[in-house]
Parts: sequence; structure tokens; C-alpha cells
Amino acid sequence: MITYVYGSLFYSPAQVLVNPVNTVGAMGTGLAYDFKRFYPHMFDAYRELCRQDRFETGQLFLYKTAHKWILNFPTKKHWRAAAKLDYLEEGLQRFAAVWAERGISSASFPLLGTGSGGLQTADVMPLMSAYLDPLPIMIYIHLFDKHAADLQERYLHAVRAWLTSVPQLLAFREFWRDVLAAARQSPELVTRDTNETFRVQATPAHKQQRLSLKLLRDGHEPIFIPETQLQDLWGYIQRAGYSLPHQFPATLDQHAAYLLPLLTRLPYLRPIELAARPDSRQWGLHYIPPKRKAEPAPIALMPQSRESQP
Repeated sequence: MITYVYGSLFYSPAQVLVNPVNTVGAMGTGLAYDFKRFYPHMFDAYRELCRQDRFETGQLFLYKTAHKWILNFPTKKHWRAAAKLDYLEEGLQRFAAVWAERGISSASFPLLGTGSGGLQTADVMPLMSAYLDPLPIMIYIHLFDKHAADLQERYLHAVRAWLTSVPQLLAFREFWRDVLAAARQSPELVTRDTNETFRVQATPAHKQQRLSLKLLRDGHEPIFIPETQLQDLWGYIQRAGYSLPHQFPATLDQHAAYLLPLLTRLPYLRPIELAARPDSRQWGLHYIPPKRKAEPAPIALMPQSRESQP
């Protein structure tokens, strides 16, 4: 299943981040250069494979850290050369064949071979979709967003800190605490698409009364959201990472226009443009878990032989 994302690949909730590379050991431009900056030890391992002539198109080099796994995916042979659709297809075939064996549960891809690679989106997108969409794991394809790229360059330290951190799991009670705080600070909110003003009332649990959320709209019946639906929503947000409004559980998709302005007040939920199809972009939620206070050092697992590579 593919979700298209108009935002930085490096903040993706995916387990695996895909790095488009050549087979001569250079990461001097584009997305590969960013990977080199954020993962210098990965770059050293990749360069050594290339130096030994052990990395070719159609092969994939998986490098693991405590937080993210990096999948180096050759789209060209020499860094000066153009990317080729044949190389993309070889790599996609390989990925489709080994993802389960390698324990991959989700992956974020750029639009392979475009940009400095010289390939056209109209050629690349259907090829990637043909191999990735049938897979029973979450696949994100990140489409270029200038605003996201500018923010990434401006806040490199924050991006690096996120990539090397271990995310903290937040219980529902912590989520609800933050919803209560957001409702108190901003009792009146505005929907993004229609500029409709509405008010929020958050009721904490008390004695036999369970917690609930009430959305008040002028001239309309209030929307009442009980605790059970909020728990379902929080579970979905955590699992999905990127949340499309039409996929909100427990019929909450009907109220997404009101929930988005409230939830994006929380420090770990950001608005982001998403699409189930490239031509159907809409605003959704991006869950970025906070970092654990005490973090172990990153773990790098480098393949020593071709058999240990995907």
C-alpha cells in the first residue's frame, strides 16, 4: 500500500529509509549527500563495498541503526551518468523479493532516479507503483516539497538528533493530557479548508463519568467524541505515523476537519499533505514521537559478505 508524502523523507515514521546511490562510492549531491551527512559511518561502509567492486545495480545494501535502517538503492553506475529505468526495475524486483526475509515492515522511498538522475516522474511513478503497491507493508513515496527541503537545511541539527534518537512510546493518558492542555490554550479554532470557527470542550474523567471531547459549532448540533473513539484514534495515529483523514477509525473521518486543527496543536503532531494517489493530495497528520530521555548509542550492522546483503 502506497501513501504519497509531500514532506521530508528523514522525518518519516518508516522503519527503512531508501537512499538512491551509484556504484562507485560517491554521495556528493542530492538526497544521497544528505544521507552521507546524517550517517557518515553508513557512507564509509558503502564506499568500502564499492571500492571492493562488491556493489552493483540490482543489489541493495541495508545498513541498520538503533532507530532507522538505511537501504542503499543503486539508480546509476557512475555518479556522472544518468539513472536508468532498467536499474530501478532491477532494484525494485529485488526489494519485492527480499523485504519479508529481511524483516522490513515499512519503507520510505524518494521518487527514484528523478532530479539529478534525469528520469521523468511520468515514467518512474508507474514503475514504482507496479512493484511496491501490491506489497502488504506500508510504503511511502516522498514527492519533492521545497518548503520541507528548506526547513531541513535550516534545522540540520534537529534532523540529525531525530534520526539518531530512540522514539518514546506515549500512552493514551499522555495524549489526553496534551489534548486537554491544547483545548484550554485554544478553545476557539478554525478549520483549514472552510475557515469555519468552532469551539472545543474537553471533559476529564470524573467518578463514573468517562473523558470526552465536544466540538461546538454555531448553528449546528455539537459533535460528541467519547473516550473509546479517542483511544481508537490515538492507536491509529501511532501505528500509521502518517494519518489520512479518510482513514480515521470509528467514523471519526466525518469529523476530521475539526480534529486536525486541534490535534496539530500537540507538539508531536504536525499538519502534512498526503495522498492515496498523486492527484488527490489532502491535509493529514504526521506523528513524530518525542525522543526518549535516556538513549542508547546507535547500533550499526554492516554486511561483511554479499550473502548478508538484501
